[in-house]
Amino acid sequence: MATGADLIVTTAQNKGAVGLPLQIHDTSICFVTCHLPSDSKGKSKLSKRNASAHSIMKGLTLAPEDAGFDLHLQHDHVLVFGDLNYRMDSVAAGGGMGSLTGVAVACLIEKSALNDDPNWLRRRYNLMRNPSDPLFPSIEEIKLLKSARSSSKGAWSSVLRADELRSIMADGDAFSGFDEPMPCFP
Repeated sequence: MATGADLIVTTAQNKGAVGLPLQIHDTSICFVTCHLPSDSKGKSKLSKRNASAHSIMKGLTLAPEDAGFDLHLQHDHVLVFGDLNYRMDSVAAGGGMGSLTGVAVACLIEKSALNDDPNWLRRRYNLMRNPSDPLFPSIEEIKLLKSARSSSKGAWSSVLRADELRSIMADGDAFSGFDEPMPCFP
């Protein structure tokens, strides 16, 4: 579904969405990847991003028949990802701290909780391994990593307050009813 620039006779194909529906037993799942309008000045195209998100949710039909429902009502689970182009508001991050600084602070707190281990990130990556992998962490290591992650939640909350996408979701301006998980690197 194209939502790019209006070229009078057609819509440019540089923005929009593509979706893939799946049926697994009695559960329908839909994956949607989007490319929403961007801008270098920050919020000047926020209303266009939100309008494009609404157009995609309303106009993309991935059900066997068009029942007239918005996309998120056509399926049991809808996962949206891609280049959504929502920004981080550095003023909302609090105390003038930029978003990247907030991420760095959260990471330093987590690393500190792991005794400044230079391999702390590798230890986190091991959580993504298959449990049958010999490098998959032990139960004790998992508890320690979760505890370290928990110690950085305060720093992460200041970063998340600056997330434009979370803000518009909470206000109901776009992607209303969707959940965004807390970032995890990894």
